[in-house]
Amino acid sequence: MDIEEVPTENQESELNIWNWYVQWVEWGAEQYEEEYPDVSTTVEGYSQPTQWFSQLQSGDHQIDNIGTTAEWTERGIDQDFLQEIPYDRIPNWENLDERFTQPILDNLSGDEGVYAIPHSMSVFPSLVYNNEHFDEPPSSWDVLWDDEYADEMAIMAHYSSAPGKLAALYTGQDPNDPDDFDELQEVLINQKELLTTYGTEHESHMQAFINEDIILGTHTSGRINIANYGHDADHVSWTVPEEGSMFGIDLIVVPEGPNPRNTINFLNMMLSMDSFREFVNIMNYKPPINNLSEELSQDDRIPEGLIEDVNWGDEIFENLIWSGPLPDDVQEQYDEVWTEVQAA
Repeated sequence: MDIEEVPTENQESELNIWNWYVQWVEWGAEQYEEEYPDVSTTVEGYSQPTQWFSQLQSGDHQIDNIGTTAEWTERGIDQDFLQEIPYDRIPNWENLDERFTQPILDNLSGDEGVYAIPHSMSVFPSLVYNNEHFDEPPSSWDVLWDDEYADEMAIMAHYSSAPGKLAALYTGQDPNDPDDFDELQEVLINQKELLTTYGTEHESHMQAFINEDIILGTHTSGRINIANYGHDADHVSWTVPEEGSMFGIDLIVVPEGPNPRNTINFLNMMLSMDSFREFVNIMNYKPPINNLSEELSQDDRIPEGLIEDVNWGDEIFENLIWSGPLPDDVQEQYDEVWTEVQAA
């Protein structure tokens, strides 16, 4: 992006945003129009990344920035769909915690910037349990293979590698690069008869925990925050077992769009502390910011308990690894494992 200074002196007349955190970006679009009254914004929500990816593949789109994941960012880079973002010219980049920017700098960057801006993160898989059935948080992934809880468990399987990564954590392998896929397949087949179902949709899987259809399983930590603070489901909790887990980062990427000045200004605004406070208030997910407790406590709408829940301490963070894009051969083997497990 050929941008010298942010905020830019001049702007285009439009800004077109695609994101799945629709409420948050609608708030951002409204704020942007207040700041730049001559700019008209549009917000498009989507449910599957293939929707925006196919738009970019067509070559006929008006999209300026997109909310997505590391995996789909990597795909966009491979297809030469995405621009490098000059993060060093974005003043509010300094608000971000380097523990969450470093994976982007190490894995999703080029010679002139980064291909993605981080805005939220979540532990997945997090071990989710009904705290009315457990005196203390389960300490090991072993519990998801315990027949004592047969027909009371379900795991999230919204993409093919999700069950395989769980199995890798359970068997002590590196979920980003397992060395024994046969073992992963075996333990997942052994687990299958203990489960009520595999969750494939975030909302319905969260509701299964809230309604106590299941008392044990996996989900994202962010969704359990929503259960706690959006649905008053205090009986649902999440933890990171002794074997550790993974964290994912949700991102904003920039294709070759018609309004680069508005895009870079918008990104800077969405990285402001006011924006992140709004994000936590609306979405209940963890933002990647410095001085998190101090910054979030300035907003009376955010409960103290939620601030504590999104302020991962060193004990949690040191037991997590980044869930980044997988090499093609690893993804293919995960796909094969999942196909065999489903057929078993």
